[in-house]
Amino acid sequence: MTDSQPSDTPKNLEELSQAIDHLEKNLDSISRSQRSGRTTVLIGSLLLLAMIGIFGINLFQTLKTQINEETLQAALQAKADEAAAHAQQLQGKDAELLEVKAEAVV
Repeated sequence: MTDSQPSDTPKNLEELSQAIDHLEKNLDSISRSQRSGRTTVLIGSLLLLAMIGIFGINLFQTLKTQINEETLQAALQAKADEAAAHAQQLQGKDAELLEVKAEAVV
């Protein structure tokens, strides 16, 4: 039996060495896969941030050109004129109603 142990030991060492080599290859493969995954996520995140930034800048420029002081002032003046005209119409109708009521009472 002592003769079989020395012959088994080199075989076991060789199998153990092969198993270790196989595990190292698997770890290298996993490491490469994780690295490429992280790189993909990083690039995707940077692209998303760039798209959000471009959208924000374009939106700001659009709002800046559409909502300027002159445009707002003109819009407010138009609303004020419209409200004044409506108020005058209501005052005219109120005066007519008062005249009709006054004539009905007399």
